[in-house]
Amino acid sequence: MSKTKGHQRAANPELDELDRRTPGGVYLCQVSATVSCGACCGLYNVNDLSREALTRMLEDRTGRFARVPRSIEAIDDFAGETFFRTEGQKRPIPDFHHCPFLGLISPGNCTVGCLLHPLAQGNDGVDWRGLSYYGAFACATYFCPTCHQLAPGHKRLIRQAADNWYDYGLMITESDMLATFLDRVENRLGQSLDGQHIELRPEALDALRHFLAIKTTWPFRDPDRFRGANFFFNKEENQPPPIDSQRSGGEGSDWTPVLNALWSKLPDLTALREAESHLNRMADDMATALS
Repeated sequence: MSKTKGHQRAANPELDELDRRTPGGVYLCQVSATVSCGACCGLYNVNDLSREALTRMLEDRTGRFARVPRSIEAIDDFAGETFFRTEGQKRPIPDFHHCPFLGLISPGNCTVGCLLHPLAQGNDGVDWRGLSYYGAFACATYFCPTCHQLAPGHKRLIRQAADNWYDYGLMITESDMLATFLDRVENRLGQSLDGQHIELRPEALDALRHFLAIKTTWPFRDPDRFRGANFFFNKEENQPPPIDSQRSGGEGSDWTPVLNALWSKLPDLTALREAESHLNRMADDMATALS
């Protein structure tokens, strides 16, 4: 059965049915009326990663594609115009494809999805994804490493807390960073976490959402090297440089996976300890809200 990726949440079966079809048992792609992910399609592999710029880009594409006749030639022309005239070809990660058919697909344009999907507006049930770079089979069957690597309880927790596509998509592929943070919270609480732990707990929701937005708020990132997109296909040259805690004067850090993923610049022990304190406060806030 093909993956129901790229259309509005209201058209999906219930999440428990989607969970049964998903490797790792927790569906992460189109999860609500405001939360979805386009990271595997290269959504964040753009030069201007701001929420405002991405929203403008997606709105422009969605509006233009609505006027495109549904034919192979017209859809190919749309892709060419998007790449070569509207947005340019240069990407921060050259060997990570950025799909020109990502758009806004839910009522109110609140989630990211595939404009070629058979359930997308204007396609009348026809699957045009064969015209994409990877083809319909890859689009329908691929699941990101987080589906396999992150604990099911952690995935449900994040899915429950996320409230917008931008922060969710930036972070959901960061399985090591998410696991490290939630492990630290669990260590403080002395128990494992799942989605139900934050139901009706607004302080806990806020604390986790604060962490999900950390890529845009992290004060210790290296401005000359930072890359918001996570190239999760494990090519070493596209990964952030490892933090050398000993060079900074430390003995190693419990937060190393997070510090690495955030492209941190920590020239000395003072900077390392400040960065650790920042993360410890975030974990403390969430643990306190849950205790």
